[in-house]
Amino acid sequence: MNSDQSSRFLVYVLECNSPHHYYVGYSAQFPLRYKKHLKGQGAAFTAKHGVGGLVDIYAVSSQTEAKQEERELYLTWKQKPGYTVRGAGHTRSDNT
Repeated sequence: MNSDQSSRFLVYVLECNSPHHYYVGYSAQFPLRYKKHLKGQGAAFTAKHGVGGLVDIYAVSSQTEAKQEERELYLTWKQKPGYTVRGAGHTRSDNT
């Protein structure tokens, strides 16, 4: 079994400190990734706008599913009037 099938990934939405700014991402190591976001090391967008908190989180069973869910969440949140949303490959650093 390859790691894509045996890993558990979390897809998440972060609210940034800047009004109406959100970040969508996924990780197989969410606690570490979240700490990086809080320290300004997770992604350029969250480093610039800070992280106010976790808005939503979903568990999926593969990286393929995580990428799909991340993209769907990104597109859903981006449609909200006045919202600035990044993630889903829009900004990408390592995926830890």
